[in-house]
Amino acid sequence: MNRERFLERVREATIAGRAHRVHIDPTLPARVGYIGGGDDLALSLAAEINAVGGSAVVVDDLKAAREAFLELLDLYEPRSALCWRHPLLDRLELDSLLDKRGVAQLDHESLACLPEEAQREKMIAADIGVTSVSYAVAETGSL
Repeated sequence: MNRERFLERVREATIAGRAHRVHIDPTLPARVGYIGGGDDLALSLAAEINAVGGSAVVVDDLKAAREAFLELLDLYEPRSALCWRHPLLDRLELDSLLDKRGVAQLDHESLACLPEEAQREKMIAADIGVTSVSYAVAETGSL
């Protein structure tokens, strides 16, 4: 695909995206797609995630995040969790929180030694998934 066709497809996708609750600032030049996630980006992101069936909770610090996570564990009572490995989840002390509730942890390391079909079965059977993100788009709830 050549550069011009690629850019045309990006322009088309931007125009199509405007139909999905995207806020356009009329003072910006026409070549700018969309910007702005509201005054509180965390609340805007949470609202978008919740609007599509996710469960986003806005907290002030890691202690509050741990408490909110434990509340979710108490609510859903999972027996197993498919867990992403990420520095933020390490700071959250995810392993300890799951251990406190007796939740078995599945991650890449624990699954890697299994045959592919067994890995898939365990992943599908997990009661919950725990992940993190490096970037998020508040306007759309994209992670």
